[in-house]
Amino acid sequence: MSNRKTDKAYYALRWEVLKRDNFTCQYCGQHAPNVKLEVDHIIPFREGGDDSMGNLLTSCYSCNRGKNASSIISRPFIKPFIKENSLSSRILKIITSDGNKKTKELAEILVTNEATIRTITNRLKNRGFIQRDGEYWSKTKQ
Repeated sequence: MSNRKTDKAYYALRWEVLKRDNFTCQYCGQHAPNVKLEVDHIIPFREGGDDSMGNLLTSCYSCNRGKNASSIISRPFIKPFIKENSLSSRILKIITSDGNKKTKELAEILVTNEATIRTITNRLKNRGFIQRDGEYWSKTKQ
């Protein structure tokens, strides 16, 4: 049986996620009203994810459609402009200034869950901003 929330409860939760994320895509940093925003599941519902605040984040239409249900895929034709103070830009700043970091360390510094950090770091990796060396993330040498 489904454990999804009712329509009214879902829209209330969606609004809370959008407010929490300051109406800004947590992948690329674009914000309303410039883009259409959606609420994205970090762990897809069909893979056991739920509709809890910890498993949801704000995503623009393009970023949300640029991945499939189980993994983030590379879209090399898009060179994103990462806006200041988005989670993506804060991850890049930490890795650039503090050196190599593990996913768990980034989650602790940014006070968020590891699933969110994994999603965003994989997207940054697929777009060529960072690389993974064992357990550590580091800035791509350009």
